[in-house]
Amino acid sequence: MNKEYDVVVIDTGVEKAHSRLANHDIECIKITKVTDGFIVEDLSDGGDDVGHGTAVCDIIASHYKDVSILVIKAFDSTLSADESLIVDVLYYIYENIACRIINMSLGISIESDKLKEICYNLANKGIILIAAFDNDGSIAYPAAFDSVIGVTSCNYCTRNNDYIIVNDQRVNIGAKGGLQKIAWSANSILVGVGDSYACAHVSGISANLISQRTVENKEQLICELKVLQDEIENNKVNDPVRCKTRVVNFSKVALFPFNKEMHALVRFSDMLPFTITGIYDIKYSPNIGVTAERLLRLNSSSKTTIRNINSINWDEIDTLIIGHTRDLFNNIVKNNSLLHLLLSQAETLNKNVFSFDQIPKSFENVPNFVAPPIYRNYEPIPFGKLYHISKPVLAVFGTDSQQGKFSLQLALRKNLLSRGYKVGQLGTEPTSFLFEMDECIHFGYDSDLNPVGFEFVSLVNSLLNNISSRNVDIIITGCQSSTLLTNEGNLAYYPVQQINFLLGTLPDAVILVVNPDDQEKTIDRTISFIESCVETKVIAIVVFPMEKNPSNKNLIKTHISENSYSSIKKSMQSRYNINVFIFDDDNEINQLTELIEDFFG
Repeated sequence: MNKEYDVVVIDTGVEKAHSRLANHDIECIKITKVTDGFIVEDLSDGGDDVGHGTAVCDIIASHYKDVSILVIKAFDSTLSADESLIVDVLYYIYENIACRIINMSLGISIESDKLKEICYNLANKGIILIAAFDNDGSIAYPAAFDSVIGVTSCNYCTRNNDYIIVNDQRVNIGAKGGLQKIAWSANSILVGVGDSYACAHVSGISANLISQRTVENKEQLICELKVLQDEIENNKVNDPVRCKTRVVNFSKVALFPFNKEMHALVRFSDMLPFTITGIYDIKYSPNIGVTAERLLRLNSSSKTTIRNINSINWDEIDTLIIGHTRDLFNNIVKNNSLLHLLLSQAETLNKNVFSFDQIPKSFENVPNFVAPPIYRNYEPIPFGKLYHISKPVLAVFGTDSQQGKFSLQLALRKNLLSRGYKVGQLGTEPTSFLFEMDECIHFGYDSDLNPVGFEFVSLVNSLLNNISSRNVDIIITGCQSSTLLTNEGNLAYYPVQQINFLLGTLPDAVILVVNPDDQEKTIDRTISFIESCVETKVIAIVVFPMEKNPSNKNLIKTHISENSYSSIKKSMQSRYNINVFIFDDDNEINQLTELIEDFFG
């Protein structure tokens, strides 16, 4: 090929007729290796029956409208990269195609000498290789090679042109891989996440940069990206801070947006010291016009219809509770002006605001704007001294994330209070203070908690002591996510904070929440770990009632049947000699409460 391309994309093809790509210079070929060379097939329509390659090209073109792209179709709907095919395609590029950048939103987990050699040869030829790491966070190749710019998704990068230069031999750049709108097959637009898209952003930014500045190799490109980053740094907004919390004078409350963290407020609304008079979401939400009770499958006489936040009725509320919105505004709406508008209106009308996320700096001094504390200036007791907690501590741990551990704590709180007990509670969700819990240490999703390591253990111990010094009969708390290491490929999977939380709470008894499809060895190891890590006893197992799709464990499939639960209960009680309960059965939660009474009696 005589033409020099700005970017060669190795992917699933491209839908050239997509409305977001129709006006760009994009060609596509398919390469097949044969005994005596290669067969090159021109794909006039781009041949993308998956959508992944279309998304990558769309992102690259969004940064550089005059970009010329050659797409090489190398894999299909399985999105699996075959080592030999990648090597063959790269050798074909080396011998036949002139280009400045090769984008590889693909990789393999085992280092390959042949792949390493061809990447080095291409880089030595003056071609810049940009590759994505694996979405599970582990090291992948060719991204980790010295000759390649390795790109990973970075939570701090929320705008399309955000990136962070990393001073590491393997990981070179972090970019936006979080929720974002992407072009897909059948001329559609989807919301996607992944390192593939972070890689595409870097390729697009780099292609645009190379068109304006002299760049000969990987090292020069990184230097130029640093210069570009310095040039735009002055335009960035200072990081916001979070104010400290106490919930007061909340009477008539509206919720926004209606996401997972808000569900507990609706499910246990009878435990709240205020009334929910309105629920709102963004205008794009499919929940608009539907009642929250229907979405949550609640048998309730209340019917709260979810409305468009643009038409919020300030007259019917004194408080607006704002849930986690950073992903929403940065990746879907791509504009935080709505958040600032809501806060400005609330300030002008003298309304209360409770925010799960940080209060933006321009509003942090508004007296009635509050959020959970992050203990920014927490100092442990000197010489590592800790308190002995005098009241019994019951903790809820789990084998996985999204198992309803916080909802279980609320159910137990409700039952124990109804039986006349004085319940102290250390919450780990931002909604903890809304339920009048005594203390909150939010270290779950989107947390900004600062203390780590020994500081975190000391903080948990100190907060429990604060509760223990009050007139309480029992203290309830619960951990976040899974208790054990579930994947060794990335530090994000390491339950360091969970282990520190266990060490800080030193619970007298533990209730373990499990999935119905958890492997026996997972439950075995979790119970053994908890009981050997600290001196405690797992007194009950609670089964999360939803089975998960075996092909995609992030998708909830269905409620387990009575027969399935009976079989699980019988098997677990026999194996562990521990009482087993199901979460969403009031009768069984009452039995669990009686078990807790007996244990601490």
